[in-house]
Amino acid sequence: MTTSTAAVATDLVVAERRGPVLLLTLNRPDRLNSWTDALEERYFARLDEAEDDPDVRAIVVTGAVAGPRIEGVIREQASAAGISYEAVYEEATKTTPLRRLIPPEDIAVAAIFLASDASASTTGEDLNVSGGLAMH
Repeated sequence: MTTSTAAVATDLVVAERRGPVLLLTLNRPDRLNSWTDALEERYFARLDEAEDDPDVRAIVVTGAVAGPRIEGVIREQASAAGISYEAVYEEATKTTPLRRLIPPEDIAVAAIFLASDASASTTGEDLNVSGGLAMH
């Protein structure tokens, strides 16, 4: 599942192996990774590839997390609306029970657990690291 640099620029879902963890990155930054039929098709193709690889123990799909990218989006929205960064941040986080964006470190901890022997009996689970935004 290695991808060339040229393919990364155009692939809608970039796959990167990190030991037993498969990192899937939605690659439509110009559209804030909005879901399309083509993205869906590529995403599920990547999942099919992972299913055929017995060495993949965890799949991490990158999304909107606290970091330079989402902070830039918040700054752009604040500037366009003529309001403060804090006001946009508050609006973006008010529906999240933790009232904050999820830092990449929280997702990394979950991925490390899923890739470890401690998760040996954990199969077919959807571990949602969303601060309670998505609950089943």
